[in-house]
Amino acid sequence: MHSSSSSDALTNGSITFKERKGLPERQRMVQDIMRQHNDKVPLIIERYDKERMLVNGKSVFSMSQTIGQLYDDEKDEDGFLYIVYASQPAFGGENARDEEE
Repeated sequence: MHSSSSSDALTNGSITFKERKGLPERQRMVQDIMRQHNDKVPLIIERYDKERMLVNGKSVFSMSQTIGQLYDDEKDEDGFLYIVYASQPAFGGENARDEEE
């Protein structure tokens, strides 16, 4: 998993949340979320579509760290925490069967 203050790492024509919504709208959304659910973390999770992912030194976080701690440390200027993830087929997984056929 990759924490990012910018979700512009997505590819293949995917439009990121930040590209779809302007900063003032995202800030209003966070304010609404926090007002209605003050015990929740405003989180955006997007998939990284490339095969390789280059990450900076702040990208990997401890599995013992809570989402709340990660939010406090890494939230974006708009108030959302952005997480970009990459998935890779595992040996013996569904994708492996497709490749054998």
